[in-house]
Amino acid sequence: MTISSVQTSMSPIRTSGTSTPSSSSQGKVVTQNRQNIWVGVRIRPPSEKQLENVDSVTVRRVSEQVIEQIDRGARLTFNCVFDESSSNKEVYDCAARKIVLSAMKGKDGIVFAYGQSGSGKTHTMRAMIEEASREIFQYIADAVNREFVIQVSALEIYNEVVYDQLSQIREPLRVLDDPLKGTILDGLTYVPVTSIDQLASTVAKVEQVVETTHKIVSSRSHQIVRLFIENRPKQRPSQYGAHPAPSPLTLHSVLDFVDLAGSETYVAGGAGRQTIDQSLVVFDKVIRALGAAASANQKCEKHVPYRDSCLTRVLQTSLGGNSRPAVLCTVSPAAAHSEQTRNTLLFASHAALVANEENINELLVSSPRLPLHSPR
Repeated sequence: MTISSVQTSMSPIRTSGTSTPSSSSQGKVVTQNRQNIWVGVRIRPPSEKQLENVDSVTVRRVSEQVIEQIDRGARLTFNCVFDESSSNKEVYDCAARKIVLSAMKGKDGIVFAYGQSGSGKTHTMRAMIEEASREIFQYIADAVNREFVIQVSALEIYNEVVYDQLSQIREPLRVLDDPLKGTILDGLTYVPVTSIDQLASTVAKVEQVVETTHKIVSSRSHQIVRLFIENRPKQRPSQYGAHPAPSPLTLHSVLDFVDLAGSETYVAGGAGRQTIDQSLVVFDKVIRALGAAASANQKCEKHVPYRDSCLTRVLQTSLGGNSRPAVLCTVSPAAAHSEQTRNTLLFASHAALVANEENINELLVSSPRLPLHSPR
């Protein structure tokens, strides 16, 4: 599968005052429906020692939708429950495939991975990105009547500071607010990709940075891979001559893959004080507030603390409105992690109450950011 493009250079694009595409005077948002967030749980495979000692395993999959925390006598129901018998492809198909396909049709989407460090969270998120990459470019190859722009950016949020993972210089990005565009990340790098190999290479660079230069803080930071997807009907010669007819409609969307920091408590500083990432604390508060509002069938934007954390500011649009989200929680079956497993399942239960609107983002004219890529 190949994709032709007027611009073939892979040089990153540095922009000033870039933001998530939003509706404006040039476009509109078409509301589809409101539904609850998809929530699933994946159980990390038990170790050899745990397999030898059944009593050391405290959580198990009862059915495709039910998980049991054995030591606490609790059974919970979610959209999907996965264990060691579930492949990455099965997890992707259930958790993320519909979101990725919706993003190709103009609907914003976001996939979160939440859980303690060592529970398989990062492994699972990387697998989701890999499967999504195949899906996206297969979709482009099959969509013979449409042409696409795909751009990728990568962020790290550590100690309430945002860093550009695709920049050669590690310096904080300014997080700005615009009344029309929403949250703006000033100076964020966007890399245009025209094939699955280019996308995989770009993501691999991010993973290498995380595993080497910033390995010490990687479990304490939030990693976000963001895809900007734009497509329109392929331009064809008009009946009045060789010049193509104007394109009637362009769809655009943002697809986020968010690997959240480890949810466990850890020792901070030299005082031995137990703490947890404050962005996650605020993230949990936002989820609880949105869940409470959905349960009461009302909106409560004024009471949702989005601005209390850089993470929730950056993801506000996806969390509270125009997006199709999924939360994939990962847990360890080990008895030593029983309390963390309980906390993760409690978070998953709160997330399952949140309802978001699914919208299609339409533009009357194409964005001039990049020439469009069209499949051969």
